[in-house]
Amino acid sequence: MALRKLGQKDLARIAGQAVYVVVVAGFTFAWAQAVPFMIRPMWSFSGQVPLVPAVQPIQANITWLACWPAGRGGTVRATIVALSKPPRPTAVKFEQVKPGRLAQIMPILMIPVQAMFITLLLGGLVDNLALGAVMFVLITLILGRGCFSSR
Repeated sequence: MALRKLGQKDLARIAGQAVYVVVVAGFTFAWAQAVPFMIRPMWSFSGQVPLVPAVQPIQANITWLACWPAGRGGTVRATIVALSKPPRPTAVKFEQVKPGRLAQIMPILMIPVQAMFITLLLGGLVDNLALGAVMFVLITLILGRGCFSSR
């Protein structure tokens, strides 16, 4: 009944928030399915096989884990956001701040961090630590080349 009184923009906001809740639940479900693959590098680099009891609690409760974002108040949040009015533009003018030296250097500093993250995600495909180090160096070079060639 209350939805009939809402305008097109309000209904669009509610629909957008509902889609957001479904997407978050889907990502949570996919993450729970991928847990064994993501934790495999811990055992791969040490030459062992992952223990089934280590991931069994998450694997056994995937549905509850995926429904948690929606049950946590996603619908209520969507309604509150849809019914709230957008903020007014500020009356105070702010000067545009020019990015400093750190803002220019930060993308370069993040290349090894991103390469390490990708290497750990792909670590289950690597047989030993030496191949993992080679893969880290190659990914760092690939990311670095992309960073410097885009300028």
